[in-house]
Amino acid sequence: MIRSAYIQNMKEFIEVGYFARTHGVRGELVVKLNNSLSQSIQRGVVIYIGPSLDKAIEVSTARYGNKLIISLSGINTVDDSEKLIGEKVYLSRTSLRETLNEDEYLLNDLLGFQVVNENKNCLGTIIGFSSNGIQDIASIKTESGGFIDLLL
Repeated sequence: MIRSAYIQNMKEFIEVGYFARTHGVRGELVVKLNNSLSQSIQRGVVIYIGPSLDKAIEVSTARYGNKLIISLSGINTVDDSEKLIGEKVYLSRTSLRETLNEDEYLLNDLLGFQVVNENKNCLGTIIGFSSNGIQDIASIKTESGGFIDLLL
């Protein structure tokens, strides 16, 4: 079932992927995840979609394999699911944190942190993350205004 949601703080939500295409004839969707190893979308989780995250929809089923295939509450036909193709998928930080182990964290939670070397000299501040396909890379803005990429 789709319900309206007024989102006041966009920082409380993290983009986890997008709807790539439909699957089958019952309105299932293939989700292309930003992190292919993630299994954070599960049955019962509420996802948020739309340009202003104005739709909150509960995941009815989630099947992982070489792709993630989900069904959504209230989306039962291919026609309904086709309307969602290309939409970004977001999860709340709270639901993402619930899937983490004690020693795990979200990279986005490190934004704004200062990076220091072994001599305790400040290298700069983390301003973003990217990936080269093998490992994550932190983008650091130095105190002099330059930039450093740090392999994680």
